[in-house]
Amino acid sequence: MDENISWLPSSFHVTESTASYISGWVSDEKDLGLVLEAHRRSSLCTFVTWLDFHLFNSSIIVLYEATLLKDRRVATWNDIKKKKKSERRLLWKCDGVSGVNCPFVVDRSVVYCCQYGKPRKQSGTKENKHQNDHQYLRKKRFLIQNTKKVDCVAKLFVRYISRYDDYAVTAGASRIMKQNKMDMLHDCIRKGNAKKTKAIHIKMPLQEAHTNHTVSLESGFSRSMHSKLRDLIIQHVQMGVTSVPYLRRLLRSYVQKEINDSNIINPCETDRSYFPTTRDIYNSVHAALVTGRYSQFDQENLLQKIEEWKKQNPENIIKQWNPKWSPKYFMMDYSDQEYQAIHHTFPDTAKYLCYFHVEQSWMRWTRQKKNGLSDEERETLLSLLRRVAQAPTQETYEQLMEQLKKSELYKNNQTVKTYLDRFWLNIPEIQCDQCRCNFHRWNFCVGKENVAKKSLSVMPADEESVTE
Repeated sequence: MDENISWLPSSFHVTESTASYISGWVSDEKDLGLVLEAHRRSSLCTFVTWLDFHLFNSSIIVLYEATLLKDRRVATWNDIKKKKKSERRLLWKCDGVSGVNCPFVVDRSVVYCCQYGKPRKQSGTKENKHQNDHQYLRKKRFLIQNTKKVDCVAKLFVRYISRYDDYAVTAGASRIMKQNKMDMLHDCIRKGNAKKTKAIHIKMPLQEAHTNHTVSLESGFSRSMHSKLRDLIIQHVQMGVTSVPYLRRLLRSYVQKEINDSNIINPCETDRSYFPTTRDIYNSVHAALVTGRYSQFDQENLLQKIEEWKKQNPENIIKQWNPKWSPKYFMMDYSDQEYQAIHHTFPDTAKYLCYFHVEQSWMRWTRQKKNGLSDEERETLLSLLRRVAQAPTQETYEQLMEQLKKSELYKNNQTVKTYLDRFWLNIPEIQCDQCRCNFHRWNFCVGKENVAKKSLSVMPADEESVTE
């Protein structure tokens, strides 16, 4: 075998070799993957799917590929329809297919183009016009070249062919002999006793087939990570492993032990596809972490998840995550829906109101002009509420509550009385309609993590004061 194709595995049977292309056969999909992997490592070029004709008209496949090879342009569907013929056309020869001396049918044809080939036509990206709570500045990068496409004409062809070897002819057979064999084959096909064998024909470009860019050891630096390595990163990220140095050592060990095959050449050290950089691994870890998100904004993701939970069992969704979980208390805002949901799921758990939000709610209400409170009245009301909230014992709580209800501000100002009765003084009745316990007082306690944030709790009369 010639030195420039010594990278080919033994399962590939070469039928034609030129300075630009090499053609041959393999028997199954496994050998096809082996040959394409060897070509990927040796050429240091990535080929992406350009077209995939699956079980199309054979004449359409032949016409389209011939147009790609000869005219070096993309044929339109109008050109294809002009020469559309029978549905399963039997062929003696096909442009690009060599080493066949029997009738055959092209079942499927896949065309791969070089990553530096002709760019596809894409519609312009639409900017996100939705209004969000936060504004993010886009990073500005200076790009010397806005695309890697340089109109390289190198293409790789894979054809899935059904061969009728029983009707083969010798090289240089006359047209009459081929016609007789073809007539015999048609009769057998109509009777249903024609035998055929499956084979895969591959036509791969060599280094000379690439245009407008160089192919060298440095070409590996522009390649993307191999799919097997990316799947390995996703697998470990799902297990909680996100350390980039550890993943880099893991990937190198995986390449040496799992990907390196004795039947094909080993990947080059400069090949970024098999030896990714730290930045490549970091980006893959980030992509794995955000997989499954609906949006880059947490608010939108939460709304989508809530809609999914509503379709399931919204009452027991938290219990399903961890059936044995029994928390001692919950910290929440002043929300009736939130309280009822927690109480229904965890009836024996203490419920705490965040003192920061309670204080914030009092301040906002007293400062609203429509409530008509003067500065003195506002300070008086806040002082009374704070004293009730900070009552250390049951007896003190009852005394301060009675003092609040007998105050001039509570008795004479109907707006204040309605607000306190509806939202605060009757918290047990309002917040816990289905609760079996009788709540009589508030218990105030200071949190450990942040002294500035305190908790306001509704506690039973026979329960001791709870502190963190």
